[in-house]
Amino acid sequence: MDVKDKVVVTGVAEGIGAALARRSAREGARVAIVADRDGDGAIAMIMTAPTLN
Repeated sequence: MDVKDKVVVTGVAEGIGAALARRSAREGARVAIVADRDGDGAIAMIMTAPTLN
């Protein structure tokens, strides 16, 4: 994955969105987390992903 600068990810509470957010952050992108359905799940994912907090 070749990530440049910034990535916006929706649906980060679980599944593909969470995996994409983590991978993008590991690759050096600044990740904007967008969650409209499961805000608590998104916060939990961010808090457990060292590269995102």
